[in-house]
Formats: sequence, C-alpha cells, structure tokens
Amino acid sequence: MTFESLYAQASDMLDEAVRTRHHGFHLMQVASLTLDGAPDVRTVVMRKHEADARLVAFHTDSRSLKLEALRAHPEVVGHVYDTKSKVQLRLRGRAQVHVQDEVAKAQWANTSQNSKKCYLVEHGPGTEVDALDACGVNHSDVAVDDAQAEALAYEHFSVVQWQYDTLEYLHIKVSGHVRARMWWDEQGRLHGKWLVA
Repeated sequence: MTFESLYAQASDMLDEAVRTRHHGFHLMQVASLTLDGAPDVRTVVMRKHEADARLVAFHTDSRSLKLEALRAHPEVVGHVYDTKSKVQLRLRGRAQVHVQDEVAKAQWANTSQNSKKCYLVEHGPGTEVDALDACGVNHSDVAVDDAQAEALAYEHFSVVQWQYDTLEYLHIKVSGHVRARMWWDEQGRLHGKWLVA
C-alpha cells in the first residue's frame, strides 16, 4: 500500500460520487468560519472533482451569507464518509467563490433543469419570512424553459470550489484501520505520513 494507491482510490471514489447521487460521498459536509470567526458547517452536494488539479466544488445561491464569510475566511475542510466502504476523507484547502464567471458558466451548462429551479426562489437563503409558503418555489409548478427564467436563475447561481492541499484518509476495518495524511508541495508532488487511527 502506497500513498499513491490511496490517493488513486480516494480519487476514484470522489469521481464516482459526483456521478452517482446514492454514493456515500455525494453529500459532503463543508466546515468553515462565519464572518465573526465562529465555526460553521453545512451539507452540500459535491458537483465536481478533478483528481489531477485536486479540485472539488459545490453549487449554492449567490445571495447566501456563507459566500461573504468564505471570501473573508476562505479556509475550508470538506468531510465525506461512505458507510459501505467505511472510508472517510477530509479535504483541506482555500475556497474560491465564482459568480457569473467562466467557472460558473461551465457548471451552469452542466446543471440539470430540475436543479436550476432551486435558484428561482424569490428570497436568498436564510432570509426570515412571515409564512412557510414564502420560503421557496414549488418545483412542480416552475419551469426554467425560457430565456428570462434561465437568466434570473443564473443570476442567483454560484460555484464554490477549492484545491485541496491536504487530504486525510481513514479506512475503518476489523483487520486494522488505515489512516494517512497526504499533502502536495508547490511543485505538485505528493507526500504522506501514516497516522495512528
């Protein structure tokens, strides 16, 4: 077992999680700091993984308060755990927010019509409203099938991505847990250390 083989396994799982919504890694917990420096965590859908570039990304509403916090405190940790394989990964890096740029445009083009409906909500996430029916859009009644609706939805769309510079791997198994920390130097070379689980 080598760090290269562990990273290859982790990468394959992350790639599969982007394609398969029932994969254990598809929903990722992302930890960061609020504007006032308090810890915060949320569950997001992993929408992108590029193994060679070590990039992961999720989509969110551009009106979300977390974007302002991520711009102020870009350090993030993504956490995934697959109950079937019993593998956990932690991916640490610095987030970049993309709104109406080339990264956002490329991700929008690959976003399903059903997912695009989420960005037609009148108010931004976390906005206090007086009634439950003011919270969102009934997705069965809405279509993003004309240019005006598409433009409005895209206006509220953003991508948060980061290049992970550290990846921690943990495999829980009866025959002996495997834990390692891997990181990449400025030349992109992989390094690692074995850790006690």
